Parts: sequence; structure tokens; C-alpha cells
Amino acid sequence: MTQTIYQYVVGAFVISQISVIALRQKSDVNAASECIDGPSASYRGKRNYTASSTPCQRWNARHPHIPKQEPPDGKNHNYCRNPDFDIHGTWCYTTNASRRWEYCNISKCQDNSKVLWSTQSLVGKGTIWSRSADAEIALKFPDIKSIYNSSEYSFVWSMASDPCHEKVFFSDHIHETLSIHSMTTNETTHRLKGLMRFVGNMAYDWLTQNLYWTDSSLGSIMVVEKTMKHYAFVYHSTDRIDSLTIHPKQRKLFFSTFGNMSHIICTDLAGKREKIIISHADKLKFNDLHFDYWDNRLYWIDYPGLFLPGSSIGSSFLNGSDVKVVYASTFAKFRGIATYQDTIYVSDRSSYKSRVENRFYKIWYINKNNYDRRFFKTLNTPKAVTVYNIREKTCSDEEDLPEGGCKNMPECEHICLPRIDAPRECACSIGYTKLGETKCVARIQTENFLLIHDEGQQKLFQLSLNESRSFNVIPMAYSSSVSAMALDEVRQRLFWWDRTQSAIYQTGLSGIDPKILIKGVHVKSMTVEAQTGNLYYADDDTEFIYVIGITKNGAYRKMLMKPAPEKRLLTNIQKIATDPLHRHVYWIDTNGDYNEGELRRMNFDGTNQKLLIKNMFYPRAITINIERNSLFFVDHIDIVDEISLTELQLDKDDNYIYPRKHVYNLKLSPFTNIASLEIDDPVMYIATTTQKEILQLNVNYENTSLIAVNGTPPFVRLTSVNVFKKDSSKKFSSIPNPCSSNACQHICLITSSNTSSCACADGYSLVDAVNCEANNETIKDEPPSYNNTCPQDQYVDVVPCLNISVPWSAPVWIDDNTENSKLNLTAPDISNWTEIGNHNYLYTATDEVGNVGHCSFTVFTTSLTWENAERFLPDLTTFLISKECRGEQLIINVSCKNRSLCVTHGAFQNKTLTNIWDSANSNLIQSKNSEITCQSLCRTTKSKNTGLDAGAIAGIIIAVSLVVVVGACFLYFQMRQKGSYPTTDNIPLPDACQNHQYHEFH
Repeated sequence: MTQTIYQYVVGAFVISQISVIALRQKSDVNAASECIDGPSASYRGKRNYTASSTPCQRWNARHPHIPKQEPPDGKNHNYCRNPDFDIHGTWCYTTNASRRWEYCNISKCQDNSKVLWSTQSLVGKGTIWSRSADAEIALKFPDIKSIYNSSEYSFVWSMASDPCHEKVFFSDHIHETLSIHSMTTNETTHRLKGLMRFVGNMAYDWLTQNLYWTDSSLGSIMVVEKTMKHYAFVYHSTDRIDSLTIHPKQRKLFFSTFGNMSHIICTDLAGKREKIIISHADKLKFNDLHFDYWDNRLYWIDYPGLFLPGSSIGSSFLNGSDVKVVYASTFAKFRGIATYQDTIYVSDRSSYKSRVENRFYKIWYINKNNYDRRFFKTLNTPKAVTVYNIREKTCSDEEDLPEGGCKNMPECEHICLPRIDAPRECACSIGYTKLGETKCVARIQTENFLLIHDEGQQKLFQLSLNESRSFNVIPMAYSSSVSAMALDEVRQRLFWWDRTQSAIYQTGLSGIDPKILIKGVHVKSMTVEAQTGNLYYADDDTEFIYVIGITKNGAYRKMLMKPAPEKRLLTNIQKIATDPLHRHVYWIDTNGDYNEGELRRMNFDGTNQKLLIKNMFYPRAITINIERNSLFFVDHIDIVDEISLTELQLDKDDNYIYPRKHVYNLKLSPFTNIASLEIDDPVMYIATTTQKEILQLNVNYENTSLIAVNGTPPFVRLTSVNVFKKDSSKKFSSIPNPCSSNACQHICLITSSNTSSCACADGYSLVDAVNCEANNETIKDEPPSYNNTCPQDQYVDVVPCLNISVPWSAPVWIDDNTENSKLNLTAPDISNWTEIGNHNYLYTATDEVGNVGHCSFTVFTTSLTWENAERFLPDLTTFLISKECRGEQLIINVSCKNRSLCVTHGAFQNKTLTNIWDSANSNLIQSKNSEITCQSLCRTTKSKNTGLDAGAIAGIIIAVSLVVVVGACFLYFQMRQKGSYPTTDNIPLPDACQNHQYHEFH
């Protein structure tokens, strides 16, 4: 009997295995080669057994299990499916009565698409990370790795991908560059230096290879073509523009604005045919925007307003209809968003901490269909998110619209911008004028104009002073890195210093055919002496002042001034100017600290050096106007004063206070720095490093209206402005020029109204009154040099409470006779560099004979977070404002200056109003509708005596919270069992339960 039963069991087992084999053969599936391409919910194959080889139950059968789920392709089969969008893949109900369901474990096809996100470490170094964009693959094979690591302080603010050419674009907020990273070679190049400081978002058009980005400081959308040489403004708004995304095939540009209202606006890719598709009247801010090909929808991140914490994910159709909230969190601070197939990725800047782990941040990935929310951790603060998508509808050159594309059209010389229902538009780079349909020209002006240096673009521009207000670039800047400029009005010559070449160039006003005058120099400021055409400049390396004589045979340089030994390490010359009327060179020197500034002067030949004004607060700009016989200078960063040149000729000691006229106090902002002044009597033109326009005022009236000069697009960072008039030479014609008939071989220097002297370049001596020859003196041991490695002046916007490293590298020194290992090096204390204000730093190197080389620069530290906060704070004459950091959170507290009074805000009353600032949203947490005041009496509210101390009360609160959380999670996962709840529910997952793998309840 026993043997009979045994034989029966063995026979049944054999028959069952034969049945399984037969079922596999009947399904016609090659298990070794089959894979799922895309989300497993879209699988329509014929696999009909589970990972344990158990046959699947038919979906319409009622035995051995009663199905609660139904596949999209019907129930009349027993194939593996994923009707509830389970992230672990396909599954089926089994024919095993003791096992309700199992996964089928069908492998996924290879997918090299990646989700990319950027982080910033506690020391401020930026990193870009990658992971498989397919959430199902990433769950099984966590392949997180870095693709870009910055070696210095950086902030990857925004990203876009070009999988067609295997590139990733990203903006570096600190270095103000567009970086292009190759996904094949892992090499990174940097372009558009200076343009990329306030980039909110960027998006790439693979059809034209144009890259679009928003500049929140300019309120503009900009575009650059594939060579990165030509860029232009596409759209400008008086509101802040933060986010954008594009649909290349439909030629649509979507972007968000933030002002009195928040909008999502749609235009074509030329910024035309504008239409508002979504509006918020309650200060909701669209913080990021993304177009998704998978379901043809827009996705964005919202801040819920002034008074609510957290953030949410919204979505709509492309016309703005069917607006819905995909997910809202009361704690998360979402920043970047991207999608891939059925998954939404968002970066979360809120920090989390568990009992067993240090603080961390999250990258969330959310299923669009069942709202399953999961995350992976990152130890550093995340920022931008993008998807490197090599599978979806990218790289195809087929367009959805018949008219308006760039394909099969005459090539645009600069930039081709696709249109909707209109011919494509050829756009010209900033400063160029379109000629015909496709050509671009720079219309050089030869009469009355402003010459403007924009260091942000590293270019020179002309702005007509005539009614036309025409604006153009001087095209030589495309092959140069312009870092200082001087204009010779009389001879119509232009000089500039190229930082990358360490050379001074000369050209005509057209910029054509520039010639190198001097190599191996480091210029801080330069100016032209009108009578002789000599060029004077302050060397940023040595702080010496030189003169360059320009003749038919070449350019000759002679040192005229070097600081006294005791001041050698303090000198920090900002600007120089020449006075042809009295034959003087003036310069301002900050001496490296506040209240140590000086105005100094010398003759054209370097003699009679004199200190005129001392203990200036922080002088930044200087100019001389001979029609007014005046010198103008800027002190206290934004206060403009005028002094008579005649008064300055008086023989006074350095304690004498020269009479001055207070021209203007700009009061633009505590972070505004005037970089340059120029007078076209009675109009003063002002360039600042923070304003995006040239400003002007009438100097005949104290504190007259300050207005912007019309006719230009927004500038990036202005550093210099000069006036050129066609009849400029007339104003100098009455001034004697003894050098007009002088035949000096090298340099002619005016010494009086009737006399001049010849001078030779360094290393040469006069052999008679006019001729020079090389002297036989032993070559002097030169001070150490940094060989162009001294940091430039830094303009840094810091994030409060973030411990970040410096955004520059120390100079690398070399010396002509002393080995590097024997140089005595000093470095400044840079511990205060993140404090708001201007900081002067000095590195030195001393060789064996005592020669000292020095590298000095200024760090202009601002904080948009704190600047935004100041706009909302109460009157500082009544209140005391204090700042503190709690972790990475900026806390702003308000108290009354009169400590006997209490701060009153709505129902709140206390000595101090704490934490009134939400740094994530750049807004007050406290309601602006309830005024903050000081009152004489403090109302106090006494609580009833419960008989429990604070510790006991806290314990009860914690216990109740745990019960609520555990209960919520239990109910949630009970509802989520297969068949216990519809698959398209929008039940929000409790924050405490997120990332739990509820698939265990199938």
C-alpha cells in the first residue's frame, strides 16, 4: 500500500512537471531571451508561470483564488501582468492554493537612460550623480555613481541633457560658467564665462541644438546656439523668471514668472505668440518646470505660499487644462523635477535624520499611476534634476509642424529660432543687427556714444548718445577676454587688457585688426593721457604704476611709481585717471581695509608724489572732467563727491580737508558697488557691478533723479563706462602740448605747460636728449610672480548657514633666481569671507634676497537670501534684528530697541519674535497683514497646573504621535493589498511610512 501511494505521488509529480514544460512550450516564450522594454505595466507577453515555476491562474478564474485585479488587456488568459503598477514587476495569481500570488521575475531590457542630480557638499563642492532612470531596474541594481566632481567651491544650479550627442549641460552658479560634460570621455569644458550666475533652469532643443536658460536676475530667457559663440535674449519680463522647459517637436517654450501673480506662459521657441496657460493669484511659486513626452503633460514644483511650509508637485495638459496635484508634502522642500516614462523624480532639500543615521537628504521617485513614493538617500544637499533619456522621442529630426522649422531653410548666420505657424526667425547675438533675412552685422559707431565694458560677457559695447540709441558690440571681444579698458578720444583708439593672454591690445574703434602692445602684464586699471596719447596703467601684480609710450616703432614701458616698502603689502589701487590741464595722474587706493582709503597724485613723469585725502571709507571709482575742472570719486561704496581741481593744486598737508560737493548718494542697496563714473557735462553716467543698466543723473543738482539709460538689453556685470564725442579733441585744443614737436625715441612726458622731457623704457638709458640705448646694468633680481594665477575679484552670493569652502585657489609662485621650495609664502586669514561685504585678501611670496611678490584681490560677498529678507523686515530705527544659524537654517529674530517694550504681532506678544524668515521660500513666515509693533505691556497667558512636569508632557506627546503614525501606516498598507483598493487611488502616503515596500501585501 505504501509503495502504491509512493508510486502515485511520484507519478503525479512527473505529470505536473510535464504539464509545466508543456505550458511553457505552449506560451512560445524563450525565457532566456525575453525582456520587458519599458515599464512592466506595459508588458503584453505570454509568460504564464512565476519565478518558482508555478503556473499562473487565469485572470477570469475563481479558483483557487478570487482575483481582485484585472489586466488592461482583459482577463481571458493566464499571462503575467502588472495591473497595479507594482515597482517590482509583473506577477500573477498562482494555481497553488497556498500561495495567492507571486512575481514572475521577467528581466528588463537593457536601458542606459540615467537620472542625474546635483549636490553641494558642506564645504561647497559640487557633484553630479547618476543612477538608472528606470525605477524598476534601479531598485534591483542600485548603481549610483558620480559623473562629475568639482575640485573647488562650485554650485551646480541647473542641468539639461543632450543624449543625441552624449552631453550634459550644467550651470555653475559660483564660477558663472556653462559647463559641457561628455558622457563618453568624461571630460568637462567650460564656456560663456560670466553669463551663468543666476540661471534658474535650462532646456535643450535637440532639433536645432539650441540651449535655452532663464536668468532670474535679468528677468530674461536666453538662448545660445551649438558653437556657443552667439547668444541672444528670447523673452524679457519685469517679473522674475525662474523655470522653463521646451517641446522641440511642437516648437513650444513653457516658462514660469513670479511677481504679483505667478504664471506659466507658453510661447514659440522665438518667444513669440505668448499665452498664459496657468495663473496663481495667491503667491504660489512655480519653482521648477518639466515637459514629459511619455504622457504629454507638464509637471512642476509649487511652493504653497507665504504661510504654509512644504511643497507640492503639480501637473497639467500642455494647454493648461486638467490641473492636478500629484503629491503634496508638509515637510519636503522640493527643488528640481524630471520624469522618465511612468516615474517622477524630485530633489528634496529638507534634511532628515534617524536614530541610527546622520543627517541625509532625499531624491524621491514617484509612480504616476499608483502614486507609490520611494526615495534614495544623498548625504549632501541636492539641487537640480534631469534625465539623460536615450530611449524616448529624442534625436529624431522629424517635426510635428509643417511650417516654422529650421530644416531645409537658408542657414542663419547666428541663431535659428523655430516658430509656430510662421517662418523660422534668424536671431543675432547681443550687439549685432540683422541684415536681410539671415545675416548679422555689428554697426560700429564713429560719433557720439558710450563705450561700455561688461565683464560678465567679457565684451565691449557701444551705445549711441543720439536719438537712435542704437546699441552694438565691438566684435573683437569674441577672440578676447576683456578685463580692463581705456579710450583715447583724440586719436580714436581703443585699449584693453586680455586676462587670458596677459597682454594689452590696441585697435581702432571698430575693433578690427587688434595689435599687442605689451605682454606679460596684469592690469587693474588703465587710462589715456589725451595730449600725448600715453597709456598709464596700475599693475595688479606689483601695484606699480607704469606709462607706455606708443610710437611708430613700437610701445615702450616705464615704471613711474611703486609703493613705499612699508606699504608694499597694503597697497590696493582701484582706479587711475589723468588731468591734462594740470599734468597729473590721480589714483585711489583702498589700502586693503575700510577707513584706510587714500587719494594720491603724481606728475606725468612720476615726480612729486603726494597724498591728498586719507582715511577714506572704501573708494572705488574716480574720473576727471576738464570742462568742470573737477575730480569726481566714489566713497562709502555708493556716495559720489566732486572736488575742484584748482583746490587740489593748493599746497596742503594730508590733514587738510578739501571742500567737496556732495553730488549723490545712490542708496541703491547695501550690496551695490559703483565700478565706474564718466561725465558728459552735466550728465554723469554710472556703471555698477550689480545694476543691469547704465545709470545717469544731472550733477548740477544734488540728489537729482537717477534714471536708467534707455536703448540696451540688460547687462550682466558692468565694470567700466566711457564717453566718446566726435569733437572730443576740441576740448583739449586749448591746452598746451609741448610734446607735439618732440622727437623722443621712446616716451615723451609733459612736465609743464611749456616743457617736456624724454624718457626711456625700463632697461634703457638716454644717450642724448631724445635717444635711448640698452644699458649694461646687471639685470635686477625680480620679485616672485604668480604667472596669471592670482584670483580675480570674486563676486559671490553665499547661502547663509552653509559651511562652504572658498571659491578660489591660492596663487602659484615662480621666481627668476630662487627655488620655489625656498620662497617664503604668506596667506591671508579668509575665515570671514562669507560675511556680507567687501573683503580684501593678500598672498605674498618673498625670495632669498628679500624681493616680495604679492597677489591681492577683493571678494564682494552678497546674499540674496539676506537681501530678500531685508526687504520685509520692520523699521530698523525701532527694532533690533539678529541673525543666527541653527544647522543650515537661517533664523532671524526681531526685538524692540527699547528693551522695556514687547514685540507685538497679531495675537503674539513677547520680548523677541523668533524665526520670522523662511529661507527656502525667501519670504516671511509671519503674516504681512499683521503689523509688527512695539508695545509697552506684555500680555502673559498662564496655563492650568496639570500636575505634570515638562518631561512627562513631552513623553505623552511622543507616545500619542507614535500610536497615530503606526496606526496610519497599518491602515494604509491594509488598504494597499492587492485587490483591497483601486489601483488609481490618490491616497497620500503618510510621511512616516514613505519608502515602505507595500508589495509584500499582494
